[in-house]
Order: sequence, then C-alpha cells, then structure tokens
Amino acid sequence: MSRRGIIGLGVLGFFSFLVFLVAKLPASVILPFAGDIPDVELRGASGTLWEGRIASVHTPELQVGPVEWSLSAWPLLRGQAQADVRADVEDGQLNGRLRANRAGDIEFHDLRGQFPIALIRPYLAMEVDDLSGQGAFDIEYLTLREMRPYSARGELRVLDLELRVQQHNFQFGAYQGELTGNEGEMSVRYSDAGGEGPWDLDGEARLEADYSFQVEGRVRARDDAPDHLRTPLEYLGSADDDGYRTFSFGGSL
Repeated sequence: MSRRGIIGLGVLGFFSFLVFLVAKLPASVILPFAGDIPDVELRGASGTLWEGRIASVHTPELQVGPVEWSLSAWPLLRGQAQADVRADVEDGQLNGRLRANRAGDIEFHDLRGQFPIALIRPYLAMEVDDLSGQGAFDIEYLTLREMRPYSARGELRVLDLELRVQQHNFQFGAYQGELTGNEGEMSVRYSDAGGEGPWDLDGEARLEADYSFQVEGRVRARDDAPDHLRTPLEYLGSADDDGYRTFSFGGSL
C-alpha cells in the first residue's frame, strides 16, 4: 500500500474513533444547550447520543415526549447527522428520519404521524368553544432551510372535524390535502374526503417564501346539510350553475 493510502486509512480510523467517543457520550449533555433556546425546556435525558431518549419537551403551547432517537454512523463521517426519531405529541405521535448538514439544512423523510386537531386551536383566527377531530400526515420529505419550509411533498388528512361556537355544534366530516413545495413556496390542494361531510369543498392554500398566504376554493352544501351549515354559505355570494360558491382570502404570517 502507498504512503498516501496508509495516511488516508489512518485519518479515517482517527475520525471513526472520534465518532465512537462522541456517540458514547450520555444524552444528558444535550440539556445545557437547551437552556439557550427561548421557552423550551428538556427533561429526563437518558441513553447516549447514539441512541437516547428525552422524557419530555415543554413549550408554552405544547408538550412533547418522550422523544427517542437512533443515530446512523456513516453520515457523521460526511459531516451530516442522520437519525430515526419517534415522539409522542399530546395524544398523538410521529416518527420518521431526520437529517441535518453543516449548512444548517434539516430534512425529514418518511415522516408520519397523527395528533388531536385541538392542538391548532390557539392558532385559529376565530374564537371557538371547542374543537375536536384527528389530524394525520404522511410526508415523503420536508426540507427546512434557516428553519423555514423550503421544499416538501406529502399528504395531510383531517378526520371527524367538529367545532362548537356559542354552544352550537358544527360537524364538518373529513378532509384531505396534497402538500407540495419548492424554493420556499408551499402549496396544499385540499378537498373533502369520502363525501360524508355537509360541504362539497375543494381549493388550494399557498404559502409564499415571504410568509404571505392565499387561500382559494369553492364550496357547496350537500343536499342533506343542516340549515345552520347551509345558510352561512350564502354570505359568499351567488352560486354558479352547479351550486358552488367561490371564496378567496389572504394575509401574512
């Protein structure tokens, strides 16, 4: 073997040894770094950096945990971190593969999960007395660049959506969406699912790179829709020949 080949093997062995040492560090070494993240508290670290567990992650709006991960070895030698991750989120869960590189990009692959739809209640533009249903997602990939969505592809679902406003219950059924995104521009093509809800609905929601958004669509009440879900649609204006009324609104996040 040439001198250059021997040096190359030595360097590779040295870095492999460093990776081994780092991976064997206890997972608790993460906790001091979490103190630098505003409004985030980590509790109960166990295991190692290679294969570890955080009992809970607390934020003002959300509690996640336990969070478990298992690192892959070879990506570390390329300056990347790759791990299989699983986490419980309130009454739901998620699992998938996470990859981060030295440029700061974070990629999620095969990210799947479900969660109670009530988790989005604090972010609604309207006041509701109660919100229930089940959200689910199946994301083929999602890339974050500078912690902003950059590219994505996947499917979103909402099941058994129901809300209560001023003591009136509104049952909306199930909906589905197809998520796509590229270069910071995200889009969801959505529609009702199964034809069992009170509204026949489809449209598109777009999020631009500057965090401005636009939601467009059309909707009509099904024949068996109750009056309290049929009447509000009249405020959208006149219906077309097929009974659809169009809507459009936008803003900035």
